[in-house]
Amino acid sequence: MRKRNIIFASLIGVAVLVFVLSIVLFSKGSDTYKLTTIKQAYNVLSLVNEKDEIVIPIYSNNKKCDFVDKKKVANCSITDTLEDNVFKLSLTDITSSGNVLKISGEEFYEYEYHFTFLGEYTEEVRSLIDKAYLKIELKEKEVRLCIGSLSYYKVLNYGDGINNLDLVCLKAIVNELDDEKTIVGVVMGLKNNSYDGLTISNINLLDVNLKASSGEIKIINEVPSSTDDISALLGYEYKVSGVAIDNALDISLDSYEVKYLLVPLKRVGDVYTNRFGLQIDYLINGKTMTYYLDDFLYFKANQNLKLEDFEIFTYENN
Repeated sequence: MRKRNIIFASLIGVAVLVFVLSIVLFSKGSDTYKLTTIKQAYNVLSLVNEKDEIVIPIYSNNKKCDFVDKKKVANCSITDTLEDNVFKLSLTDITSSGNVLKISGEEFYEYEYHFTFLGEYTEEVRSLIDKAYLKIELKEKEVRLCIGSLSYYKVLNYGDGINNLDLVCLKAIVNELDDEKTIVGVVMGLKNNSYDGLTISNINLLDVNLKASSGEIKIINEVPSSTDDISALLGYEYKVSGVAIDNALDISLDSYEVKYLLVPLKRVGDVYTNRFGLQIDYLINGKTMTYYLDDFLYFKANQNLKLEDFEIFTYENN
């Protein structure tokens, strides 16, 4: 009788163990991990012999997510939609910022991914990706997150080495559009530092989302406030959306002369931006020269994010 009780107890014990293991395995297999990011305008301007670094924040709903473990990451790259344009990256670090983002009531933890571009260049590069994806590959799975846009410029030098042209003033005109602070124009003061006259022939924004409407650039006598209405400054109703008037420039600067320009901007991309660099081409003594300004923060603002702004990648932890 005692032996029969022992066998019965053992069978019950085995059944309980199998039941518990089934629950554990089922729970583990049903964990849903989510990844997302906030779309930004990523702009890079550097010399051809310089290494470029980029930091991209990624949000995960689970701190045990495989993709936030640097040791498990095999390859990384930034690509366009069809992966015709690929920038290979080296992942140097993943750090937790401690920030928490709530999406539909669910908490997402912010991790900063630190990358170095792996390409080597000897010639100038100009690559614009209006919809850029970060691709992270593990051994058995991968994720492609739309991170916003990428403007990638490699140049031989930042200027003529003589500083014939100088930027003495740079500020943004920021208006409220759809309850959001939006850069609608740029005021710049340009000075000719040479004994010879020069002519500004082109102003290019180093960002794929904004374009200077060169045919509407206005020479001004006074530097306006950053919050002045762009339409009032131009003297007519101005729409930030629409097609830029892309005329060639012919703005002359005499020796040591300073002129202030109001440069209206058109929004041609979908990604919100408040920082970008500049490329200014000018003619002097029959030669075309270029002045570059690196990525510049024009104003600080919190982007108004909506649920539809997030593209969430989901996978099962099994």
